[in-house]
Amino acid sequence: MAFDWTKKRIEWFLDASRYGNFYEQLAKIITPFLYTTDTVVDLGCGLGRLDLQIASSVSHITSVDINADVLGILQEDARKKGIKNLSVQCCDAQSIQEKFDVVLMTFFGYPPSLMLNCMALAKKITIRVVHAGDNTSALRAKKWKKSKETIKDISSVLEKEGLKYQLVRDSFEFGQPLRSKSEGLDFIRCNSPEMPENKLREFVEANLETTGNAEFPFYLPAHKDLGIFVIFR
Repeated sequence: MAFDWTKKRIEWFLDASRYGNFYEQLAKIITPFLYTTDTVVDLGCGLGRLDLQIASSVSHITSVDINADVLGILQEDARKKGIKNLSVQCCDAQSIQEKFDVVLMTFFGYPPSLMLNCMALAKKITIRVVHAGDNTSALRAKKWKKSKETIKDISSVLEKEGLKYQLVRDSFEFGQPLRSKSEGLDFIRCNSPEMPENKLREFVEANLETTGNAEFPFYLPAHKDLGIFVIFR
């Protein structure tokens, strides 16, 4: 199921990306696997924050998503940064026919059949970034978190298909900066709609941190444990 990029979710995501350095750190893990001559396609790119970080390390990057709004923001940000080797395609990932040196899938590629179909676009490698296990996060109370595809699940699929891969594990902070306590309630309400209102308020009060930052005086921490699969042709 595609992520629902509402206007507010876009604002929150951009705030979090700007406040922290999650994508800068992730790019440092990924770029050693890239060559300056590589063409890259990022499938399900969303707002393309990783694409902006790695564009200077490759020949060209094509950012693909089904949401025209997020692609428009990505294009404008690339223009402002003077990035000329990034283009966007608003379409379903499985409609892409062109082949690329590198296929990138960040928190995208479920179910396994989708991952395997998308991997067919890669001439050299596929890089897939996934959540590793049960992340320590104040963005979702543990009881209310939805299950995610695990590293073990993906490894089993790749091994069954006889595919060689390298797995890199790392952990980065990627929490949510907030302008008020009420915004914190709205954020958790949006991302954990199953949580009862009384539990939601208790949760926010217990986890909200003060920052001393004038623009974002509050912060909900989230420590993301990641698995980065580098899958070889």
